[in-house]
Amino acid sequence: GKKRNPPGNHNESENYNKKAVTKRYKSNSGEIKKTHAEVQLEALTLLRTITSVEGVPDGIVYDSCPELVKKIKAFLARDGMTKSNFMLALGGLNSNSLNTFLAGKRQDQAGNVTYRRAYVFFEKLRILEGKPKSSARIGNEMEHPYGFSLEKPR
Repeated sequence: GKKRNPPGNHNESENYNKKAVTKRYKSNSGEIKKTHAEVQLEALTLLRTITSVEGVPDGIVYDSCPELVKKIKAFLARDGMTKSNFMLALGGLNSNSLNTFLAGKRQDQAGNVTYRRAYVFFEKLRILEGKPKSSARIGNEMEHPYGFSLEKPR
């Protein structure tokens, strides 16, 4: 049989893994990169900050489904952002709801809970970043003064 190390005596692979978690890596340009844990923490902190923004009315949506799909995909592409954490930030959204919404065409997912929650989330992000309303958003407000329909099209 193979000899086992006594408790408290760590073998090489365990020490290597501990180093890998805390070690910072330098990129080719020489800048110090963040560890995976730091990137994850920043992503979670951003989500918490966005969800704490107040003053966004719920139930009025001025973005079309395709506009929100674009925003969601771009947001999920950020460093350290996971679908799982994003769904938690949207109030514990079900992954089936999110995936169905992302796969939808035109306004066919207007009745999906993701539509309302994601709109409120990205409106909070816009306010947090101090960005003005987009020209598409202003056009939508003119065309749909009470927001887009939140019912599944028949």
